[in-house]
Amino acid sequence: MSTVTSEVRELLQQQSESLQATLEMLKVLLSPKTTDNRQPSLDSLSNSISEFCYDPDSRNTFDAWFTRYEDIFTD
Repeated sequence: MSTVTSEVRELLQQQSESLQATLEMLKVLLSPKTTDNRQPSLDSLSNSISEFCYDPDSRNTFDAWFTRYEDIFTD
């Protein structure tokens, strides 16, 4: 009988350790992630775009302005 009891205790210990490892992995997977691929802030984007001033004589048209900053708007 004591052999069965010790085997059951050992199995319960292994199961407890396995459950603890699973819980630790869940904590890691569900924790907020910090990445190095951060999106630029709105302030950063707005500071990198010049104000559009329409002046067709000096070729300041919307098409020219948009072409200059198109990547910011489409990415």
